[in-house]
Amino acid sequence: MDIRPIYDASALARLNRPLQDLHVQHYPGIYKPYDEAAITDYFLTCLADDSYLHWAAYKSETPIGYLQAQIIQKPENAFGYPQHSLHVHQLMVDAAHRRSGAATLLMKTAKEAAQQRGIHRIDLTVRDFNEAAIAFYKSLGYKTDMLRVWMEV
Repeated sequence: MDIRPIYDASALARLNRPLQDLHVQHYPGIYKPYDEAAITDYFLTCLADDSYLHWAAYKSETPIGYLQAQIIQKPENAFGYPQHSLHVHQLMVDAAHRRSGAATLLMKTAKEAAQQRGIHRIDLTVRDFNEAAIAFYKSLGYKTDMLRVWMEV
């Protein structure tokens, strides 16, 4: 298995489908049904923005998973110090290749990229229904520091 940057918006969009479908299944009022053209356009926009980073896990020359992250810079304000972090927006590995180490390698690559850039914090969000992802992140040493609550009105 090989981890390297990916610049193919169409491939990213195809890899994204199971993740988008999962979110739609659990939160249909928030997430839109998968639309390959719209998601390809989204990735094209992100690929053109230097703050976004994309890597794929390849088996032979076939991408089997990806990670999308963004470098976040928040200025100091009256309440807090400046923040410089790497935010993981999306991590997805094709179902046939889960538990192969691809997700771990992708997260390791993101950590190395953060360290190379002098970034000392990686954060991400994960939906509460995604127990497998929560367990995975905890196994890598990630901690919970926030709980978002909501209600419909």
